[in-house]
Amino acid sequence: MKNYLIFYYRLDFYSLFSESFFFYLFAGKNQVSILESRNLAQKPEFSAEAVQSGQYMRSWDVFFNDQFPRRDAFTELNMRVNQMALGQDVYKDVYVAPDGYLLTKVEQYTKADADKNCGACE
Repeated sequence: MKNYLIFYYRLDFYSLFSESFFFYLFAGKNQVSILESRNLAQKPEFSAEAVQSGQYMRSWDVFFNDQFPRRDAFTELNMRVNQMALGQDVYKDVYVAPDGYLLTKVEQYTKADADKNCGACE
């Protein structure tokens, strides 16, 4: 009986691993994270220099993190748990309003910033 349980545990682990592998193999369609207001990493391009420097594997790590299935749902769940359990209203510069809306921080500009931007247009 014990051998059957070990077999099924291993089968579950390998099937989960292989499903994740095939998902990542064909994933990479998400371009932008609305919740985080940033571009998501895309599948890295292979080059011998990138492999030698280690940048290729670091790029894959960032890609896997950014393209995780249902990533936005998990991020939103994390924000909701932090809001309810810990009383935190801000998550990575995103304010969680009492009605559930997510509001990004509005940048403050000064007259000097406006003059600098207008000077660049001329």
